[in-house]
Amino acid sequence: MHDKGFLYLKGKQNKFIDQKKKKFHNFRIVVIIPLFPHVVQPYIFNQILWLKNNGAKILIVASKPGESINKNEMMQEKLIIDTIVYQNLNSIRNFAIEFMYYCYKLLKGGKVRKNLVKIWKSNIILNYGIKYFLKSIVRFGTINTTKYDVVHTHFFSSAYEWLVAKTVFGSKIILTFHGLTPPYIKDISLKKIQHVLNTCDIILANTKFAMRQLIALGCPIGKIKILPQGIDLKNFSFIKRRPEKKRKIIFLSVGRLSVEKGFEYALRAMANLTSSFDFQYRICGSGPQLIKLKQLATELSIGNRIKFFGPMSQKDLFYEYSSADIFILPSIKIHNGWQETQGVVIQEAQATGLPVIATRTGGIPECIIDGKTGILVDEKSPEQIADAIKFLINHPEKYRELSFAGRKYVEEHFDINKICERLLDIYKEVTVEGSSL
Repeated sequence: MHDKGFLYLKGKQNKFIDQKKKKFHNFRIVVIIPLFPHVVQPYIFNQILWLKNNGAKILIVASKPGESINKNEMMQEKLIIDTIVYQNLNSIRNFAIEFMYYCYKLLKGGKVRKNLVKIWKSNIILNYGIKYFLKSIVRFGTINTTKYDVVHTHFFSSAYEWLVAKTVFGSKIILTFHGLTPPYIKDISLKKIQHVLNTCDIILANTKFAMRQLIALGCPIGKIKILPQGIDLKNFSFIKRRPEKKRKIIFLSVGRLSVEKGFEYALRAMANLTSSFDFQYRICGSGPQLIKLKQLATELSIGNRIKFFGPMSQKDLFYEYSSADIFILPSIKIHNGWQETQGVVIQEAQATGLPVIATRTGGIPECIIDGKTGILVDEKSPEQIADAIKFLINHPEKYRELSFAGRKYVEEHFDINKICERLLDIYKEVTVEGSSL
């Protein structure tokens, strides 16, 4: 690989060359994700932006744009929009269009024809089926992964679709595991998941809890690297705050309005606080439980104290973090085993100095030191949530302690700059030094 300005030293002691003092100078990465940009995945956008700002060449391949509050705001830096290819081959209409364009390119020969021969000789039809084969020849007729150093995929379904990049073209594949798939999202079979885990070079998990989930799925432990999802601290400035009983207390939750987020139990906790002080509970997000949660608030006679917002841009979300007094994440374990693996909203809230009350479920206890950087309560326990709130309001010195400690903890463990520095080491391990996994 000898593109201009992109050099490796040949031989047994390959070294990564940082020619322009940029950590990723001309390092080439394909990022595979179902939806982009997406309002509920700002950490993926921030990671891509950091890599690009540090010299990486990024190609984003997505099925379609996700739910975005302000796409122009997300895309304004470094013209990331120019590096996106939308390729939805699950749509019959889109596949037909892409296939016709591929046939046109095939007639012209060259690289497209060579890729077809390679894919055909690799027994893709025998191992994956004719449907997968047809999608693969179209996909790799458009995108030449041999020009890139790493194919970084998000979610099992995307990783499975791109395994040809490794099995046929020898590309290095990294998968970021975001936890078990919620029941409302269709996923691939366990057999395919295990094939993905055995084929990818490295699997990134955000917590030890997520790592244990991967092992339970059959992932070789030697392939797993723990890398938390980071946040850009520039977007979440620290705010000094002091709640007072004499004024209205603002509680805040952020997340998808679905059963696994446990908002039902936070609402029931609010019903236990009506005689203690004046308050308003704000919930930011959208999802299938909106109507049910509004009905529950009415049944609990707290409808006038609850305010539902839709999904927000990071700028608007920062305003809500800044205005609130206590953040609540009441996530629960649900029937298919899904649990929160990290809860990035915890770090966003703590970065602004907002004390956090969260449940002891999934990977959350790895992100909060109980009593020191936040407060942990049992899941499905409105009483414990209410007691924790009363404790913080009645103990302003502890409130301030958690506020400062939470910010410091995020700076030390979840700063996007530190996370991406570690990501650089992982990229170097799998490419320059060569992975033996």
